[in-house]
Amino acid sequence: MDLLVVLCLVNFLLPAHGLSSQIFRKLHEEPHLSRESCKSTRKISEEWIYQWLDHTNPQDDRKWRMRFFANEEFYVEGGPIFIFVGGEWSASAEFVMGGHVYDMAKEFHGYLFYTEHRFYGKSQPTSNLSLENLRYLTSEQALADLAHFIATKTEEIPGASNSSVFLIGGSYAGSLVTWFSHKYPFLVTGAWASSAPLLAKVDFKEYFEVVAESIQLVGGQECFAKTTEAFKAMEDLIAEGNFSNLTQALNLCQNITSDEMNVQNFFQTMSGFLAVVVQSLSWAGIEGFCSGMLGNDDPLVGYAQNLKILGGGCLTVDFEEDNKVLRDTAWPADESQMMRRWIYQTCNEFGWFQTSTSSKHPFNYFPVEFFINLCQYVFGEEFVGEKIEQNTCLINAKFDGLEPKIKNVYLTHGQLDPWRAAGAQKNINDDSLTVILPNHSHCSDFGSMNVNDSLDLYISKSRIKAYVKNLIGL
Repeated sequence: MDLLVVLCLVNFLLPAHGLSSQIFRKLHEEPHLSRESCKSTRKISEEWIYQWLDHTNPQDDRKWRMRFFANEEFYVEGGPIFIFVGGEWSASAEFVMGGHVYDMAKEFHGYLFYTEHRFYGKSQPTSNLSLENLRYLTSEQALADLAHFIATKTEEIPGASNSSVFLIGGSYAGSLVTWFSHKYPFLVTGAWASSAPLLAKVDFKEYFEVVAESIQLVGGQECFAKTTEAFKAMEDLIAEGNFSNLTQALNLCQNITSDEMNVQNFFQTMSGFLAVVVQSLSWAGIEGFCSGMLGNDDPLVGYAQNLKILGGGCLTVDFEEDNKVLRDTAWPADESQMMRRWIYQTCNEFGWFQTSTSSKHPFNYFPVEFFINLCQYVFGEEFVGEKIEQNTCLINAKFDGLEPKIKNVYLTHGQLDPWRAAGAQKNINDDSLTVILPNHSHCSDFGSMNVNDSLDLYISKSRIKAYVKNLIGL
C-alpha cells in the first residue's frame, strides 16, 4: 500500500481536530498485523475483570472493570498462556485472532489474552479525566493490573496453575512487559518486547536524528536535501514576516504569527508529519514521501502536496486552538482520542519529548521548553522542568534504564524506528537478547511468518518461536 492510499485511509478514520491531532493518533495507534497473518474465524467477545483503582493503598477499596479479549480455541490443560499487553490505544480482538503469537499458541496449545491498559479504550476507571483522577494513570498501577490479571487467570483456568506465562508488547507496551519482568519475575516465564523505549528522558532529541537518518537511508540524499530545503523555506518566510505566503503555500487555517509558542507549535507539527512517514509506514512510506518531494522543483510545494494527503481541509497550527482539546476532562466519545492521557503520562513519568535540539537534522524551533509549556498549559503550573526531570529519574531508578534486571526477554527494534534511540541497542544479558531489524520500523514484526518477510525478520520470528518452545520444555 503506498503513502497516498494509507494516509487517505487515515484521514477517513480520523475526525478533524487539527493536523497535530491526526499525526498524534497515527503515531500512537494500536500496532497492526500484516495482511499475510493467519486469522481466526472464531467470534471473540469483550470480557472484563475487576481491578483495584489504587494498588498501592490497601485502605482504598474502589474497583473498576478492565477490558480484555480471550481466545482459548487451542488451549490444552497445562499449555502456555500468551498475553498481548495493551498500550496507549484502544484494544481490539486482532491479536488473539491472528499473527505470530496466535500461530505459536496454535502450535503449542496455548491460551491467548489481550489486556487493555487502564484509562484507554473502554477501560475507564474514573468518572472523568481530571488531574485528580489521572494520578491513577501510572506505569506502576498498570503493571499491578497485569499482575492481578495473571494471578487471577492462572487460578481460574483449568490446569493453568503451573502454566508458562509469556508477555508480548509493542512500543510503550513493550516497555511494560520488560518492566514487568523486572518487577514481577515470579509471575512471568518470558517476554517479547518490540520497539520498546526503556530509558526515560526529558529531551529525547535522538528521535528526530533517527527520522533524518531513515529518510536518507531509504529515500536518498536528494530527497533529504529537498526536505531540508523545504524547512529552510518555512523558516525564511517566518523570519521575513511573510506569513500570508506561508499560509497559502501550506493551506493553514490562519496566518501564523511571530508568537513564539505558535512558531514552535507550527514546526513541531510540520516535523511530526515526517515522524508519521518514518515511524508508522516504514519503507513504503518514506519512498512515497520522497516521490512527492522529488516530483516538484519547489521543495516547499512538494512538502505541501505531501501534507495535503492527510486531507481534512486547512491546517490548524495556532498553539491554543490546536491544544485546547487537551484541557477537556470528559471522556471523549471517540475512545481512540487519547492525547490528554498519553501527554499526562509523558509529563508525569517518561518525558520522551521529541525535540529539535540536535544539530544532526534540519528540524528546528521546538525545544524541550515547548513541551514543558504544553504540560503546564494542559495540567497546571506544577509541571515545571525540574519536576518532569525528577519524574524521569524516578522511572529510570525504578527499572534501571537500559540495564533492567530481567531474564528471558527478547527485544526487537526496527532500524528505521525513531523509538529505537530510547531502547536497548545491545543484548541486556545472556538471557535477554536485542535484535535490530534492517529496513523495518515501529512494531512491524508481529505478523505471521510468511514468504514476504525479509530474511532478518524471518530469522527473528524463528528465534522467538524457538525461544518459547525451549522455555516451555518442548
